[in-house]
Amino acid sequence: MLKFGSVKSFFLVLLQFTFIIFIFITGRIIPDNIFLQIIFVLSFIPGLFAILVMKFNFNIAPDFKPGAIFVNKGPYKFIRHPMYTTVLLSILCLVINYFSVLRLSIFIFLSITLIMKITFEEKILSDKFDSYREYKIKTKKLIPYIY
Repeated sequence: MLKFGSVKSFFLVLLQFTFIIFIFITGRIIPDNIFLQIIFVLSFIPGLFAILVMKFNFNIAPDFKPGAIFVNKGPYKFIRHPMYTTVLLSILCLVINYFSVLRLSIFIFLSITLIMKITFEEKILSDKFDSYREYKIKTKKLIPYIY
């Protein structure tokens, strides 16, 4: 039997990947413009660094993984969700490269979905780790020093 959190997580992940796949199939998956190519490649740094810091022990769903630990070093010292930052920045490069109102709309829906995932995930983390509330005060969600 699935808990509500698991259903909600599944739905959010399904939406996230549906929007990403839509962007992939409606345009190029590597930008044409050299400036966008540089930003695209650099956009993967926070996500890859986060994966290394977590020692590949991450969960794509916002549910709490048994045995998970609270990590606040590496990119997590500055932003709470570096993998989501990577997704948004890389997809934004693709949308700008092959722009359409439809693709921009899908990017906006993807952003909303990721904000919903973040909100859900942060509630779980705040409930599980007392120190997470203080950590939230000291860091930004997605963009260092801004948001």
